[in-house]
Amino acid sequence: SSIYPPDEEGWIEVLCDFIYHFHNGRLELLPRDPPLLRSPSDTLLDLLSEAVRRRVLLRHDSSLAILFSGGLDCSLLTLLADRHLPPTTQIDLINVAFANPRVPDYAACPDRQTGIRSHQLLQDGTRRRLNFIEVNVSLAEYQ
Repeated sequence: SSIYPPDEEGWIEVLCDFIYHFHNGRLELLPRDPPLLRSPSDTLLDLLSEAVRRRVLLRHDSSLAILFSGGLDCSLLTLLADRHLPPTTQIDLINVAFANPRVPDYAACPDRQTGIRSHQLLQDGTRRRLNFIEVNVSLAEYQ
């Protein structure tokens, strides 16, 4: 491919199908998928995934526990842990519900309801057994 007009001083002929970068008076060929073209969300996911991988691989037992409200943060950590753990490792999702005079029972607590729904969605997306563990805390225990 030519850069038009080809006879003008300073213009050069370059190959197609590459990304070029002009830096310090030099034309440099960039890799096809240069890191500078990655989206911030892809970069964040890669960094978070690597952080989770390092932590879960430090363990030496047969299960992992995640404090699990069912929100976005703990659901994402569960997905990333599932990606990096050996298939025989169990993941326990510990869901805590606090007694509340305005809520009739533990099952009606918002974190319990969100936790149950998120657990079902996560379980549908993996072959690994995700153990949903319900912890109920009475008023007397946290006052």
